[in-house]
Amino acid sequence: MDSITNSMTLIENNFCNTMKIGIIGLGFVGLSFASVLGSKKYSVIGVDSDKQKVSKILTGKAPFYEPKLDNTLKNAFKIIQKNNKFSDIRLVIMGVDFGYEQSMEKLIKINNLTEKILVIKNPPREDVISAYGESEFLILPSQWELSPLVPLESFAFKKPVISTKSHGIPYTVKDNENGILVEPNNPKQLSDAIIKLLLDESLRIKLGLSGYDFVHKECNSISMAKNSLRLYEEFLKINHNK
Repeated sequence: MDSITNSMTLIENNFCNTMKIGIIGLGFVGLSFASVLGSKKYSVIGVDSDKQKVSKILTGKAPFYEPKLDNTLKNAFKIIQKNNKFSDIRLVIMGVDFGYEQSMEKLIKINNLTEKILVIKNPPREDVISAYGESEFLILPSQWELSPLVPLESFAFKKPVISTKSHGIPYTVKDNENGILVEPNNPKQLSDAIIKLLLDESLRIKLGLSGYDFVHKECNSISMAKNSLRLYEEFLKINHNK
């Protein structure tokens, strides 16, 4: 406990009280990064030339969504449903509306998946936690992620993750180590990965335990504090040499 307190105190005393951060451009990267920094109590100023985008952000709405994301998951699940072995499988989608809720519900209805796919809108945190415990694994078919936190939550419950090879995801979800990675926008690969985990309980347990170990070794307070401190020290050293 002392080492955690000392590390965090050192970071806060040297950086947190003085650092003000400006983010130019509030797209996928900029807004995600600004949100994370803001949650850590930094003073963050976001700048963007798109007035419509800024207006959405000011009202608490994300100004972007991932096209084809809803289609990919639904098409993958439709492929799975053609196999009689999985007639009792249910897909649960939880989250807030980032701009494609209506199109997602339309796809579910068109593909006759209303009884197979449960959409829970704006779930309280308690329900999200319960869902991790009740699920066999997590599916995160994102086309873009900077540094996803959702897989870490799944790992904390010893649940493996199926996701894509996009951007920052492979740094968290390791293919065949704590999860399975597929190409983005590929319903066939996604459905194959889902079926693979559904049929192999030992693999689910193995990947889930590996994810659990990853969270406890790499994502604990001591490691995060030390890594953050090292990053800031390197940054200050580079700027000092200039």
